[in-house]
Amino acid sequence: MKLLLFLAAHVLLGVAIRLVPAVAILHAVGCLAVGIFVAGTRRTRYVAYTIAYLAGSEVLWRLSKTSLFHELAQYEIAAVVLVALVRMRASRNRWLALGYFLLLLPSAALTIGALDSADETRQVLSFNLSGPLTLMLCIIFFSNVRLEAADLRKVFWSLIGPVIGIATIAVLSTAAVRDLEFGRQSNHITAGGFGPNQVSSMLGLAALFAILMVLDRTLRWRIRILLLGIAGVLAIQSALTFSRAGVLMAMCSIVAASVFLLQNGRARVTIVVVGLVLGLVGNYVVAPRLEEFTHGQIGERYSSLDSDGRTKIASLDLQIFADNPLLGVGPGAATELRIEGRHIAAHTEYTRMLAEHGCLGALAIVLLVLLGLRTFRQARAIEARALVAALLAWSALFLGINGMRLAAVSFVAGLACSIAFSSLRPAKARKARGPAVAPPGSALQPASTS
Repeated sequence: MKLLLFLAAHVLLGVAIRLVPAVAILHAVGCLAVGIFVAGTRRTRYVAYTIAYLAGSEVLWRLSKTSLFHELAQYEIAAVVLVALVRMRASRNRWLALGYFLLLLPSAALTIGALDSADETRQVLSFNLSGPLTLMLCIIFFSNVRLEAADLRKVFWSLIGPVIGIATIAVLSTAAVRDLEFGRQSNHITAGGFGPNQVSSMLGLAALFAILMVLDRTLRWRIRILLLGIAGVLAIQSALTFSRAGVLMAMCSIVAASVFLLQNGRARVTIVVVGLVLGLVGNYVVAPRLEEFTHGQIGERYSSLDSDGRTKIASLDLQIFADNPLLGVGPGAATELRIEGRHIAAHTEYTRMLAEHGCLGALAIVLLVLLGLRTFRQARAIEARALVAALLAWSALFLGINGMRLAAVSFVAGLACSIAFSSLRPAKARKARGPAVAPPGSALQPASTS
């Protein structure tokens, strides 16, 4: 009942924001106030729930098209994490994460020197550096937070809630247009009137979280059936945006988790059953109706290998890097250089770091890779390793497809660190020292690391 009320509240929130966009401002201000309070007074697991909720709310606020500035969610998360870090000892991954961010700062001097307007300089630096700042803080915070299995489920639900609001707005927007036309490009109407790649990515991420909880054998079947329904609705709406990123990243992440979960006999049965159900329903029920609804366009869209210009932008970034190898051209400056006379933002964070930060950006990429490898190696239990693989796969794909347009990528990468480090001690040691360190397992049930 609590879950249903929680989900219903966010359906109503989505309806309210669509009807009265100013509701998003009240929601954002309230989230910041509650987040600072939680970070200053409550245990770290509650801070983790708050960060997940803020990450899930980012696109919801952007859908309102109000005066809320673009990077608000990233700064709210940064503020919450900074308050929490004052109250806790944070040693794991501190220097790797800090080194990654510091390597991106020297080239900012080039941007400052190139722009005449102080306001424009602030906007450009904020757009390009707020994401790395949030990523650094999330990695440091989550690397030093131990979550129990129940805590991890609450983290997942905390993100799913506001994404339900996003889906509500997208569904209402889709239903409001008669004779909706689809082509081979992303569809803003089915995305609720905002960027389809961002909406699609958040819908796909929430669907991924739902499927990961479905694989938890300790949950009651009625909860797992509810989760399957949620995942299905979110995946369908994500597909209807015609932005392939959301579905692609979720599917690849599920495959990454399954590679490890299949090593467990009991988990193997769950995966096979869930896979068969999803496959049969998707192939014989959902796909034909989507083909009919989109007049056959969805099949052509998802069978296309066209990168929507991302490959060309990435190659231009590499050329800019070759011409400016030391410090690059400065954060945000490459948008004016990729094609003369056009303003083209990067979609691939890796090549953007090379073009705009030069060799220091390359070193920052190396540190990110080291962080990912270290996180994966620290996950000892099979179930924990499966979850870490799924979250790291989603983060890496997001950076390659969408850059750092959403705070969710920082949250997901940080959460992977928490899951990995939560599985360090054996079950007996955890029991002796208290309940705050039980790892996720069985996709979410604590498991021995021996």
